[in-house]
Amino acid sequence: MSLRLPPEEHATLSAEVASRDGWKCKHCGLRNNLHVHHIIFRSQGGLDEMSNLVTLCNACHDAIHRGDLKITSVTGASGELFKNFMDVVFERKEGWKPV
Repeated sequence: MSLRLPPEEHATLSAEVASRDGWKCKHCGLRNNLHVHHIIFRSQGGLDEMSNLVTLCNACHDAIHRGDLKITSVTGASGELFKNFMDVVFERKEGWKPV
């Protein structure tokens, strides 16, 4: 497990990620109740860095942790992994949709 950032650094990083993602959920586009989610979970060695974070609304964030939604790939605008603008591809469990 990786070390956590100090609270001030985490808040700054979260704001940078949300700004990069246009202050909306990268899955459904909702603009409220946003969370910054680790693409590779911290418990699996995921780091607190922009390349491993994505903005999700509460419903989509919960769905990922329940297994109803998963991130299948992340690429940058030029096809490079984890650049400033990210195209995130999601796979939904059959029948699940954002609230």
